[in-house]
Amino acid sequence: MNKTFTFLFIYLAFSHITHSQNIDWVKQIGGTSEDVILSVDTDANSNTYSTGYFANTSHFDEITLNSIGYFNGFVTKTDTNGTILWAKSFGQPNDGDINDYHSVIPRSVAVDANGNVIITGYFEAGEFDADPGNGEFILTSNSYEMFIVKLDSNGEFIWATSFGATENSFENIYDVETDINGDVYVTGFYSGNISIDHAAGTDFISSKGSNDIFIMKFDASGYYSWMYSVGGPDSDISIDMEVTSNGEIYITGQYRDSATFYEPFFMGSPVILDTTEGYKAIFALKLDTNGNFINVIKIGEAESSAIGMSLAVGMNNYVYLTGHYGGILTSNIGSSNEFNLNSDNNYEGFIAKVDFNNNNVKWIKEIDGANSSVYSFAVDTDSNNILHIAGFFGETLNVGSFNLTKQTTNAQENFLIAMNDSGDYLSAHQFGGLDAVDTQSLVIDDNDNIILGGSFKETVNISPFSSENISITSLGFRDNYILRLSNNTVLSTKTNTLQTNFKIYPNPTSDYLIVSKNNLNEKLNYIIFDINGKSILSGVTENKEKINLNTLNSGVYFLSINNQNTFKFLKK
Repeated sequence: MNKTFTFLFIYLAFSHITHSQNIDWVKQIGGTSEDVILSVDTDANSNTYSTGYFANTSHFDEITLNSIGYFNGFVTKTDTNGTILWAKSFGQPNDGDINDYHSVIPRSVAVDANGNVIITGYFEAGEFDADPGNGEFILTSNSYEMFIVKLDSNGEFIWATSFGATENSFENIYDVETDINGDVYVTGFYSGNISIDHAAGTDFISSKGSNDIFIMKFDASGYYSWMYSVGGPDSDISIDMEVTSNGEIYITGQYRDSATFYEPFFMGSPVILDTTEGYKAIFALKLDTNGNFINVIKIGEAESSAIGMSLAVGMNNYVYLTGHYGGILTSNIGSSNEFNLNSDNNYEGFIAKVDFNNNNVKWIKEIDGANSSVYSFAVDTDSNNILHIAGFFGETLNVGSFNLTKQTTNAQENFLIAMNDSGDYLSAHQFGGLDAVDTQSLVIDDNDNIILGGSFKETVNISPFSSENISITSLGFRDNYILRLSNNTVLSTKTNTLQTNFKIYPNPTSDYLIVSKNNLNEKLNYIIFDINGKSILSGVTENKEKINLNTLNSGVYFLSINNQNTFKFLKK
């Protein structure tokens, strides 16, 4: 199903402005069985790529894929209009036994600067044909094995590799990223020993507990570069990773009891994070492009069960981290910042701003579910450093001045919230249906479009906006959805009739703007939009405090105060 909407973006001065996203298109993918999207990414031209797994038969617009064995992997490319350009499947060889219940489960997808597509995940014992085209590239394993597959922008095979631990245990690559050179970075967890042969010899890592964390780097041709291991006596996992333009690597996840994040070969002391026995805490780890340890920060102390699910690197290399926790979430990193959140008897979501350069957690904000649980799964930043966070909640969700209540009788509804760099919430939206909607991935492309991907059951209204109802119904047990929202801000044709005592000056202005109101002591959230309705600057100000406009070019702009009062001004 593909539905496209057109909105009016431009209106005359003193129009009412609301910070929102418009629905570009919705794509439904699925068949009569199980279909699950686990990851989405975009390229420089704003095409969308997705990966996941399916069973039996699955439909991708006019393309039909059939699985061999049990679950097969898929990867798709969708253009900016929501048309699927190609869809590929990979699993057992074509002559494999359709009754063989071995599976191939892709977990993550990334697109490099040249439009090449990298898919990672795991496959079960047996043969796996990593070439989704007419050729064959067979990978084999006696147990679980992790894989990396690289395709070109047309979905044609380039190379593939696989590796695994010696133990007969479950292991997986949870995330894949690329750098500006096309190098490939993967992270996940393993148990036992991993050894990789290369031109200079053999490298190996060994787990200290039931599960340990690994990070690996391969070059653009698939040749191994290095690997790094983190772990302790219990179970530790990495979930998400970001690689910056200069090759810095950031990873988040969870460790239990204690974990060693740096162990020197010769001089120096190891870096060990711990928490109360039996409890789980969050780590945020930073490595350089050669896999050298730089820093690690923990969030969570005694009496917490917390996990970092996603991170994003914003302006000035601040790292924004989201996830959820049960119990007490604390952080006393930094000389002046100490935070304590309490989830009572439920799980709550959180978003944190981390400053690795100064070893400091700048702030932590709670995503509160009141008397029900909230799980936060994904965060990304747009070009204006606005944070967008996705997850789901059980009954209610309270963030800042926004309060959401579940509109359906199902177990959960999804949320999409936005906040600025200071931790102030700018908007909150929800969507759901008769059964579960499971948003697995969120990514923002180079044009600030927001793409959500996940799966759903039964009939759901996939629109996050109350003004639109876009119902889709699964063909089988579970289907997939991809939703693209344009991050333009709507300037509606409704004239702002709100009574206000706010004043802005000077207008016209050269360098700054001041907002004033008599007897005002509270802080004000502001967003500045250009004439096309695109948000270009946001922050928090106080009565008669200067808003710096030095980064703005000359022209007409709109200033929105607390998403209610809007003023037109001229930058000279």
